[in-house]
Amino acid sequence: MGLLDSEDVPSFSKGVSMNDQVLIHAPRQETASQSPSKPRRMKPGELSLSHWQVRDKIAGRYEVQAIKKGGMGIVYLCYDHESRKPIVLKTFQDIFFSEKTEVERFMWEAETWVRLEKHPNIVRAYYVERIEDKPYIILECIAGEDPFGPELSGWIRGKGLTLTLSLNFAIQFCSGMLHAQKKFETLGKAFVHRDIKPNNIMVTQNRILKVTDFGLVKAFQAIRRGRKESRPGETGGRENHSLTRIDSYVGTPAYMAPEQWRGEDIDTRADIYAFGCVLYRMLGGSCPFTGASRHEYRIHHLETPPQPIPGISPSLNFVILKCLEKKREKRFQSFREIREELQAFYHDRTDEYVEIEEEGEELEDWELLNKGISLDNLGHHREAIQSYEQAIRLSPQNARVYNNRGTAYRALGQYDPALKDYDRAIQLNPRYPHAYNNRGLVYLVLGQPEKAIQDFDMVIQLHPWYSHAYNNRALGYRALGQHQNALRDFDQAIRLNPQYVDAHYNRALVLERAGLREALDAWRSYLQVAKDIPREKILEVRRRLEHWKEKVQK
Repeated sequence: MGLLDSEDVPSFSKGVSMNDQVLIHAPRQETASQSPSKPRRMKPGELSLSHWQVRDKIAGRYEVQAIKKGGMGIVYLCYDHESRKPIVLKTFQDIFFSEKTEVERFMWEAETWVRLEKHPNIVRAYYVERIEDKPYIILECIAGEDPFGPELSGWIRGKGLTLTLSLNFAIQFCSGMLHAQKKFETLGKAFVHRDIKPNNIMVTQNRILKVTDFGLVKAFQAIRRGRKESRPGETGGRENHSLTRIDSYVGTPAYMAPEQWRGEDIDTRADIYAFGCVLYRMLGGSCPFTGASRHEYRIHHLETPPQPIPGISPSLNFVILKCLEKKREKRFQSFREIREELQAFYHDRTDEYVEIEEEGEELEDWELLNKGISLDNLGHHREAIQSYEQAIRLSPQNARVYNNRGTAYRALGQYDPALKDYDRAIQLNPRYPHAYNNRGLVYLVLGQPEKAIQDFDMVIQLHPWYSHAYNNRALGYRALGQHQNALRDFDQAIRLNPQYVDAHYNRALVLERAGLREALDAWRSYLQVAKDIPREKILEVRRRLEHWKEKVQK
């Protein structure tokens, strides 16, 4: 059987690197990444809301304990078996993953959230990771106070808010927003949250208020176009309406400023209006306006004046109603103004001021490592290197940081500094599989497969269950023309992880180039596991499969 022409054969899937992903809540003993677990099969007729189901282990470490869906997003409440702490993973529902432009927009917004870094009144985004080529934001898990739960909406429904506590929460909210605004200014970007509502405000067991979902609404808006809008009541009564699009903007109807309804450009004053709606509901028990349809909400927000809250002092009502002015130039112009007013009310009642955090907290070395990994995953390798260098200044003996900086240099094609960093990581920790693996990948690129194989041998010696090391070593054997050794390693990678798409692909190519009939079955196996591969690549492989079948028949 003759070989296919070389131009008909696509390139092999690249080797898999081992970034140190990742330290979550605190420094921990390093463990290598595990192979991803196989998603549970859906039962006949069962609605698939997500790629993963309860009890699955995402990326071999995040055990799914609950799943929550809202709008276009999906949240996995997980137990992280490496950090041994609860964690939250947030991403898009599966139906949106085929829209590459929107996925990239989501990654860009996720980057913005990570850049907010650390502030007590913002839900912490630890880092951004691609798992099976899908973007996930790894978030702080908020455990709420019984019986109210983690969201401010639970405190409102459960009537757990006093006037004093409401003022306290509102002041904390302003502090979180001011920090976010300052961080955005340093990025040269305007800051608008776009979807302030009680469900996007979290409260910890220690009654620390945290704002969440920064920037994601902007990511959602392009996706929502052309799709069926949610109807009133689809949120199970938890909010008056779900996320919706009005012209080029999105928001939740009960909290949307007049300029949002008109489709005008918006700024922080739209968030101030939404905050006024939230504060009105906190103190009065309901939103300033109710409606049975979006049209009714639109009319109310554009035309109906809000009524003062009964039982609240005229001076506090004045503050709330000033937030709700129809003309934005008549509202408060910043959250700092509002916070000063609310602090005065709080002091009058308690003779104290709410402690506020003006500046975000400084990042520790492991947090800088996380930030660097996030920037790496988002393609900002030079900025990632800056984060790693900050981490090295704090912890110059940390092998993990050198490994990750080397990977950022490798992504930029700067192989000499990458090799120096991997060498330094190995010098600091001679039993460090990540650095051996990544140095081997550089040797492959530099056309030195013998050295690469030696490094992959070391990875396998340290962690014989690590499927990617066998795939990577097989690429080294293939470069040397040792196809039997390559096939042996691809087979072992697949035995360790039957869903390992790249290993299936590479194995099929080796068999095809060797002119072996087993290539037909190998391509079929690849198509069975390649569930989340771009449609164009699937079609390409199917064409190749048909072409190969014709050659076999001849």
